[in-house]
Amino acid sequence: MDAPLLTEEDRLFIAQVSSEEFASALMGVAGFSKVSLKTSRKLLARVALLDEDQRQRLLGWSADYLPWADQQAALAIPAQLRYAVDQLARHEVGHAIVGRSLGFRIGELHLSLISESGDRIGFTGTTCDRQLQGIPDIVKYLEDRIVVLMAGTMAEAESEATVGAGFDQDFKESWSDHSKALDLMQILAGIKGVDFHTYYASSYPELRERTEAEVRRNYQFILDVVNSVADRVVAFGTDYAWTAKDFAAIIDACDPELRVIAKD
Repeated sequence: MDAPLLTEEDRLFIAQVSSEEFASALMGVAGFSKVSLKTSRKLLARVALLDEDQRQRLLGWSADYLPWADQQAALAIPAQLRYAVDQLARHEVGHAIVGRSLGFRIGELHLSLISESGDRIGFTGTTCDRQLQGIPDIVKYLEDRIVVLMAGTMAEAESEATVGAGFDQDFKESWSDHSKALDLMQILAGIKGVDFHTYYASSYPELRERTEAEVRRNYQFILDVVNSVADRVVAFGTDYAWTAKDFAAIIDACDPELRVIAKD
């Protein structure tokens, strides 16, 4: 029996779902994509144009075609992208080390590289570990919190000599930390009874300078902790996590002051 002839619609569908890009986007649904999130969203939007029969065929093809069994080998982070892992680790560890030096309690650490374009997700828990009594304590806490937020971007520098270089623009692009810092500055402006722009103009340079001094003072400490965690991040799309207890143990093991005490 002759095989049924493919319609133009069939050919278009086969070309769509057989493309490497589309395969990568589908793998992104399960958290294993190497392509950027923007590309994944754009490609996956095509699914909305398919009718139910085509979607079922797509699911069947996906199960047979995508290399789920070999995903770890296929999704290993290549050597040329280790810089992105190290930069992410410096960012998160920078929050933690500067936060600890200012009296914050350090929580969990999470690191994840999610695409070959450098998309990444990181998290470091830092919480208030002090009694706040009156407005001066609150102001000090809020300013210290801003320094901790700035420390992540500041610590991304590849060497101590470049700490602070390009910080202003880089911090704006770190939208989560930057937006939180602006919110805290709005609160501080209200407490001090001045408009936001006046407070920002006078306080931002001082807070930036404080942050740079903290990161420079702790830069080698930050690198030592980074060297203890970054090597564990080996595959795209995986959330590499350390509990607060485990992360604290790593920090303690790298703390230069504790090392001196241990030697004594």
